[in-house]
Amino acid sequence: MKKLLLAVFALAWMSLLFFHHVDAQESTDVYLYITGGNITIGATGSFNFGTFSSLSTVQTAEKQFTGDGYFWVEDLKGADAGYYTTVSITDLTGQSTNDVIPADNVKIRTYTTWATLIAGDANTKVVVPDALATAYTSFSTPITFLKRDNAVNNGSIGKYAMFPWLQITIPAFVSPDTYQGVITYTLFEN
Repeated sequence: MKKLLLAVFALAWMSLLFFHHVDAQESTDVYLYITGGNITIGATGSFNFGTFSSLSTVQTAEKQFTGDGYFWVEDLKGADAGYYTTVSITDLTGQSTNDVIPADNVKIRTYTTWATLIAGDANTKVVVPDALATAYTSFSTPITFLKRDNAVNNGSIGKYAMFPWLQITIPAFVSPDTYQGVITYTLFEN
């Protein structure tokens, strides 16, 4: 009896599904417009070379931005027009003595030209200049950093980062103090 009731129930459902008559049907298009966003930049955290003793000889130290410490560019525009960023640094000034370690004593290097993809589309056109990958460059003037030249971009959008190395030359007989400067990261759209 249960099998008979189950069979009747199944036939009733099948008749609803397969023998249902459609009197009219209308279709319409669905659109979603997404406009290009902005190109933005940022840097995370601060950078600390560490602690050194005052010596009668020049000291050189280098350290890399690591972990959450990096510079990034987020391209939500995806346009063919490119952009470039620059980095610069102020003199490092002693907080107590007002002595100065000149910005020229700080240099930057990347060891690679390709940016690291943080999110979005991979884009091999987001790079740093070759010169930064091959040698330390002095901060005597603002330095071109992450960039994407004008070229077909196919709407690629994403967040790209670079983890640079900084090198500092500490002068001989520098006064004991905590020295502080400011790195400025600037965006220019082409």
